[in-house]
Amino acid sequence: MQYTLGLDIGTNSIGWAILELDAEGNPAKIEKLGSRIFSDGRNPKDQTTLAAKRRQKRHERRRRDRFKQRKKLVLNQLVKMGLFPINPLEQQELKSLDVLTFRAKAASDKISAHELGRVLCYLNLRRGFKSNRKGGSEEDKSNKISERIKKLQDGLKEKNFDTVGQYLNDRYKKGLSTKATIENDFHLLRGLIETEFDIIVKTQQKHHKNITDKDWATLRGKMFHQRPLKPVETGACSIYGQDGVSFRTYKYMPSFEYYRFLTELFNLSYQDVDFKSNSLSIEQIFKVF
Repeated sequence: MQYTLGLDIGTNSIGWAILELDAEGNPAKIEKLGSRIFSDGRNPKDQTTLAAKRRQKRHERRRRDRFKQRKKLVLNQLVKMGLFPINPLEQQELKSLDVLTFRAKAASDKISAHELGRVLCYLNLRRGFKSNRKGGSEEDKSNKISERIKKLQDGLKEKNFDTVGQYLNDRYKKGLSTKATIENDFHLLRGLIETEFDIIVKTQQKHHKNITDKDWATLRGKMFHQRPLKPVETGACSIYGQDGVSFRTYKYMPSFEYYRFLTELFNLSYQDVDFKSNSLSIEQIFKVF
């Protein structure tokens, strides 16, 4: 028997039909048909994909690993610069310091080497938010946290504080929480923390002259380094990539929009009263165009 198999492939089902063909290869009758239904592959409560939860956990693990790696690199650099003790027991003793007080003091007055190292270690742990978005900024009004960022900036100007550390120390003295949360209605910005780092370094360089500018630059790079987003690469072109590697253009390019528009026009068809499919003529295509 000559036959053809027709498939209707959907997101969670496959419909199939076997058509018997006559001697001329035209459909004569339906031999068999049916459908196979699969599970939706989504969470029935919020309709998110089942892979979303795994992807979120994987993201959290990577973020935690990178945080611990950066913490280790900065700590080793502080030890190398003489700003942190090598002995683990002595390192633990520095945790008892009132870090917010020394953080505010470091921007204007001299503090000891280990006190300075404790402050810089604290800055590394809470270095603020930085956006990876292209063509936008952290102060973008469409950003959900922009209002809390602006409130922190206004608070610094209102009380004439040079650094975020001075602002947080002032809240600490008043018995207010110093955590950047929704309840406290302020959010730390990476740029403000970088500015505070530069002010502290400029102030403390006068008192710790044994540390070179190269060491400070290395420490700054390790503290505020952020991996750039991976670029989205296009596939190889099947038309112009025969002699060498040539990549397809991006979908947002006007040339591709024009190509897709013309492709849709040439692929349009209609059925007549006899249910026969007909393609558009050149005159019809240009009329629609």
